[in-house]
Amino acid sequence: FNRVGTFNHNNGTVKITTPASNNIDATGDTFYNLTVGMGNSSGYDFNLINDGFTVLNDLTFGIGTAGGNFGVGAHDIDVFGTLHLAGTGRCYFNCGSGTMDVNNVLLDSSDMTDVRLNTQTCTFNVTSLRNMGGAVV
Repeated sequence: FNRVGTFNHNNGTVKITTPASNNIDATGDTFYNLTVGMGNSSGYDFNLINDGFTVLNDLTFGIGTAGGNFGVGAHDIDVFGTLHLAGTGRCYFNCGSGTMDVNNVLLDSSDMTDVRLNTQTCTFNVTSLRNMGGAVV
């Protein structure tokens, strides 16, 4: 995803499933729903570059059987709905050194082989966290 020009979310969902690049440049964009996932189970890594963004409703990372590594770097992200990590395989979500303000976190980890929610170097503000099963490191 590489934004050029003005983006208007229209209360819809943007889905990124087979990227041409593993970088997401959503500089200052506001999404209603954003779904990032590997429908082809390829195990792509996704990295946020240049600047953060806002999601008014849900931010979903769906992981195929090969898993995924999601990094937000030093950028700020606001999620007014749910940060949803779902799928099978591994899921490494690295908060980076920015600030994440999230209303809810839902870990759909019962089918994941390895879930890591790394918030050690960032400010991670969350109202509620629900783990649907499985261990989280």
